[in-house]
Amino acid sequence: MEMDKKRKIIKIIIFAGILIILLISSFFYFQYIRVKGYLNIKMAQEISKKINRKITIEAISYSAIEGVKLKKVCIKEKDGKTDFFCFDKAIIKIEILPALKGKTIFSDVSFSNGKIILKKNGNEWSFSDLIELLPKNNKPIHLNWNAKNFYFNNFNIFISFPNGNEIFLEKSNIDIYHRSETGGNFEFKIKSSIMTTLNKNFISGNLKANYNLNFEYAVLDFIKGNTNIDKIVFNDITADNLYIYAEIFNLKEKKEQRKFELNVSLSDLLIPSSNKIYNLIKDKTNILEKILGKAIYIQTEFNVKNANLSSKYESKIIKNSLEINSNLLYFLCKSDIDIEKSKHILNLKMKNNNKELEIKSDSKLSKPEISPSISETADKYLKEGIINLENFILKSTTGG
Repeated sequence: MEMDKKRKIIKIIIFAGILIILLISSFFYFQYIRVKGYLNIKMAQEISKKINRKITIEAISYSAIEGVKLKKVCIKEKDGKTDFFCFDKAIIKIEILPALKGKTIFSDVSFSNGKIILKKNGNEWSFSDLIELLPKNNKPIHLNWNAKNFYFNNFNIFISFPNGNEIFLEKSNIDIYHRSETGGNFEFKIKSSIMTTLNKNFISGNLKANYNLNFEYAVLDFIKGNTNIDKIVFNDITADNLYIYAEIFNLKEKKEQRKFELNVSLSDLLIPSSNKIYNLIKDKTNILEKILGKAIYIQTEFNVKNANLSSKYESKIIKNSLEINSNLLYFLCKSDIDIEKSKHILNLKMKNNNKELEIKSDSKLSKPEISPSISETADKYLKEGIINLENFILKSTTGG
């Protein structure tokens, strides 16, 4: 009997304790609900004072697992009316251990369903005033970066310039990964539909890009990555796909000391006869006709089934290759330049229907020797073309 009484008393105490906890929790919850709106407004006012911009925040909350959560936030332009940076949701995760040592490091910062509007007026961007808020420690921006992972999910980004050029990225997903807390090693990814107006020309396509950028303190030293664009439209010119892969080393060094590798491929390029580029190609066929010794039939449209460009520079040796397979002709040019030996080896192949031509030049720079010789006129055009090619490659590669 005595044991039963004790059990009843313990049950009553536990029940009373739970009831008290529930009452206290309910009190604080309803107090939070009552003041939450006030706190959100107060927070928005404080941030507005800090950045000197109007800002609205619908809700702010905190979760030990997810971090700080923001809902329906919009930062205005300096005029207080135009949208600058708005989003439906943001989650900011702070690393606990560095925070206990007084250092703020964000492990993840993500923004979802938003827009960014960037405008350039004269020499100033619409965010120039916000850059002034960065720490005044003479460090480059990438060394003041304290977020490991940065995400923009489903964002529309609009960029405009004083000359009327515009870039619009629709439904963009952008990821930025910071690989080093003490250096500037970044990975950048983007997937987006892109529409641009450049010099009154309309360009659109589906963009995917992935790049790694490595800094040695304040100087960018290495870039590696690729860009892929599908369903390209350039006014009335179309292409199925453009792919670019690039590696550039020793960017901090002089131009002649750098190393790079570039690969570009293009497929299903179509230029209609109504386009001025078509007329330019048509005008230049007379040179090809003189080299091939045969008339070239110009079709109603110029179609490049595929084109490939590769370029590599290392240890003062420049290797280039260009291959074009079109309805006009097949063209293949391989060029190897040894700068120290001042030597250039070039192989050229052209084919139009049943007419095929292969030539080679193995000679000193600016003194091409055509083999086999075709004709005085054709040799002249080829030599001029080779010298122009050498000058272009040397200038673009080494600046020489």
